[in-house]
Amino acid sequence: MLRGRWQRMSTSTKEYGIFERIAGTLDARALVLAVDDDYGRRSEFVRDLYRIYTTQADYTPVIVTTPVQMSDAGLMRLIAEAVGLPLVRTRYRLWCNFEVYCRAQYASGRRVLLIFEDAHLMNSAMLRLLHGLSTITVGNDLAVGMVMVGRDELAVKLQRRRHRALWSRIGARVRLQDSSATCLERDSL
Repeated sequence: MLRGRWQRMSTSTKEYGIFERIAGTLDARALVLAVDDDYGRRSEFVRDLYRIYTTQADYTPVIVTTPVQMSDAGLMRLIAEAVGLPLVRTRYRLWCNFEVYCRAQYASGRRVLLIFEDAHLMNSAMLRLLHGLSTITVGNDLAVGMVMVGRDELAVKLQRRRHRALWSRIGARVRLQDSSATCLERDSL
């Protein structure tokens, strides 16, 4: 069943098994981490992933490109803008509006899928914000899925003690390669 979902992939990501694993991880309400130091591969992976999930009835995908030197409030502003929410002054109001948006999407049978491109540029405050966003629930179900795509240093950042809670939510770790992607075990990054 899942195999049909991935047939329109670019030639750079022919390994359908990796996208099936990502789908299973997101469906299990865990986060995905994809790393590679080649910008072109990362960008193509993000485009492919976005293309796949725009055709899925159960997700609303959103790409957020992480800029250098941004605060957590700035990142929350980018996320709100990416989903089309009105920009308000405080991070708290942005958060509340985003939570309402996620609940409305969930009520219509869709989960919000945040795809963070260049996630290695995130600082500690931004990573704490991601952890908070990953806890938005409706009933007993998580309403937000996340895929963090960045350079190898992202995995190193996430393994630090202060980000252990976010690291523990990652269900699939992926290393992108020349013509395929490889699933990694928990401790191999």
